[in-house]
Amino acid sequence: MEAPAERLPKLPLTLGHENAGWVEKLGPGATGFAPGDPVMVYGPWGCGTCASCRVGMENYCEVSGGLGGGLAGPDGGMAPYMLVPATRFLIPLGTLDPREAARSATRG
Repeated sequence: MEAPAERLPKLPLTLGHENAGWVEKLGPGATGFAPGDPVMVYGPWGCGTCASCRVGMENYCEVSGGLGGGLAGPDGGMAPYMLVPATRFLIPLGTLDPREAARSATRG
């Protein structure tokens, strides 16, 4: 069984949908973070306004399908840089080093 064409990723695509790293820079109007801040990237990127997003189920977004970077369009975390469309998809890590967080997660 094949996936519907509209659900297939646009190629080329750089994979990596579970990400942590440091903010390199912020786009115009972006607030709440500064270059060098350690962050984790929230996976599903919903529109934020549909019924599913309004109840916290962005992975079921009725507009975008909840597909974030590395899954269907924007390059993911295996790219040299990852463009995140809004700071609401960033989770501050405080003093936690993103590399250590990744290592800890794989030791499970």
